[in-house]
Amino acid sequence: MGFDFDTAQLTTRSRSQIVVDMMAALHKLDALAREMERKWGACRLPSLVPDELSKRFYSQHRKLAMALREGRDQDALHEIDRMVNAWRYLDGEADRLGAEPIHPGVWEVALGDGTVAAIVKDEDVAAAVDPQDRSVRVYLLSEIARLIDAVPTVIAIKDEWPGAKVVPTRTITADSWWWENGDELPF
Repeated sequence: MGFDFDTAQLTTRSRSQIVVDMMAALHKLDALAREMERKWGACRLPSLVPDELSKRFYSQHRKLAMALREGRDQDALHEIDRMVNAWRYLDGEADRLGAEPIHPGVWEVALGDGTVAAIVKDEDVAAAVDPQDRSVRVYLLSEIARLIDAVPTVIAIKDEWPGAKVVPTRTITADSWWWENGDELPF
């Protein structure tokens, strides 16, 4: 039985449908990444597996980032699927190799400069934090309370607008302003 090219139909999805599919896939990928960070710690899982596997993981991450940055939506969908597989494979390998998940009383989050903030209830749990060759800063809840008290503007904003979120901002310095906007002189 052969294929009848005369009656074959090409079905395509609209760009908007591809974008919807991509956003749904990205949400699932983000949920998986958060799950892995809750289990293994922020930025820690690749260090728990052999270097070659870690390099392949980061290579896949780069391929996904490039597809998203370049607007190659169909490729991005493919790379998202491969990134999900990469996370799951690393998780399985870390389990197989006997790696220990982070202590359940430690919450970790990656900071903008690449360091990891480990937030713990008390000094006993702080002793369980293992940096695993990462730059980790440990904060006790009592220290977080003092940090919040030291930032009264944030407290006032959260009081005024319940549900408001603290998001990253960009500080414009004299150097960065000139670099981005140039000199008004015509030479």
